[in-house]
Amino acid sequence: MSTLFLLASVGGHRIVFHAASIQSVVGLEKLTPAPGTPPHIAGLAALRSRPMTVIDCALSLGLEEGCCTAGKAVVVEQGAYLYALSVDRVDDVISMEEEIEPVPSELEPGWQRVARGMIRHEGKMVLLADPAGFIDGPQKEAA
Repeated sequence: MSTLFLLASVGGHRIVFHAASIQSVVGLEKLTPAPGTPPHIAGLAALRSRPMTVIDCALSLGLEEGCCTAGKAVVVEQGAYLYALSVDRVDDVISMEEEIEPVPSELEPGWQRVARGMIRHEGKMVLLADPAGFIDGPQKEAA
């Protein structure tokens, strides 16, 4: 049975999210700073009058350059809160078999944290990402 996935890119790497976990895809415009928050929290924005925390996925992974300056964000709801996961780009919604393979052990710690497995798409392995791993950020690794 086929499953829908949202294909996106972070730090130059293609990833997929389960489409069922995505509320929408939005363009990031104006962000309100959130002082005193971890570096991977880029700020706050609003979606249909609801506040959402904007997560810079690249910084959450521990990459040197963030991806929050302009571009797309994948909106997810965790508990009662909205989060916008800032990505380099959003490519497409794809339908494919959900044949999840193990994550390679040589992945960087940030990628290991967000990875739920690997899925083959167009002959290449693509990381299946868990939005909660981006939201938690790198501080969970150090704890």
